[in-house]
Amino acid sequence: MSKAQINPKLIRLLTHTSRADIPDSPTRSWLPGKYAMTVYKQRDQVKRKFPENHLMLTCNSCGRKGKYDVGMMVINPELDNMTDNIQTTGYFRCKHCNEAGDWTLPNEFYLRSTWGLIAENMDGDFPMESICTVGENRLYDGSKHIFTSDAEAHLLNLLEKDPSDAYIWNRLGNIYDKGGRPELAVSVLEHSIGLDIYQTESYYTLANLLFEITEYEEAASYFRKALVTACEYDKLDAKSLRDALAVCLEKLFYLYQHSDGKISFVPTDEEREATSTSVPTPNKEFYYLDTEIEVFPGDPQSFYPFAEMYMGKMANRIPKRDRAWERPNVKKRIKAKKRHKRTKRK
Repeated sequence: MSKAQINPKLIRLLTHTSRADIPDSPTRSWLPGKYAMTVYKQRDQVKRKFPENHLMLTCNSCGRKGKYDVGMMVINPELDNMTDNIQTTGYFRCKHCNEAGDWTLPNEFYLRSTWGLIAENMDGDFPMESICTVGENRLYDGSKHIFTSDAEAHLLNLLEKDPSDAYIWNRLGNIYDKGGRPELAVSVLEHSIGLDIYQTESYYTLANLLFEITEYEEAASYFRKALVTACEYDKLDAKSLRDALAVCLEKLFYLYQHSDGKISFVPTDEEREATSTSVPTPNKEFYYLDTEIEVFPGDPQSFYPFAEMYMGKMANRIPKRDRAWERPNVKKRIKAKKRHKRTKRK
């Protein structure tokens, strides 16, 4: 059985435990929070952000080899140095000594990236297209890192200086989520919310992870909390915030329907009062009686008008031409679009 591959520094900052009391290879039992072990046990249900991409790597710290999922290979063809122009999205540490970031990479690593670069520039389906892409990954502060464990080290160093920064904790949770370590992600996201009840992005990502493992009531609670805190959140651009809220609403609508109304579609009074939000939250009947806007399960964009309502003044940052709430006769246009389908002439 492989070790948990968890950074001891992460445990120290999450739990405020002395480093001397934390083992060099901490187990998952060290992860704080309500959901870490639940998500780990059901990790096969969590949708991967990137396809599996296993390679045999050698750890230069202990000299031992192991197979690791490096995730998506992001290639920047503008750089001359081959070792600097390939980034990986998978989060992994040495299975033997738990060190990270210092690896001897096999020739296959560079061959895959080369074929991936070729596939990106050719028409047709190629196997390497799913594990390679052209571009560059940068963190929110513009820093660039080869391995996800390097990005983790950078963020942990920032958090060591300011452990109360909920936004950086959110960024850390995101790289674990994209790196294929959902149990680390939920532990960090819970911590982020504990520091700042207005951390909308953490509610959103945590809710999606819980939704995927079918913890529906818990997921719905976090989706609704994302809605009621959105009017105070300015860390995302307005359109991205609207997209996130639309997903929240679409999934809440699904849960409301499939639970026969037992799971609330709209935030409860208690949830609104807990955040002291000033955004008006209409009752359930609003969505069915007082508006002509149709919503379509499976189509988050159809929930844009409601998403903009929960954004409050943040919705004003969306260009007027792109706003959904202010467009008249939305329902009529949708129906007209359906009626005017082209017929194929024989």
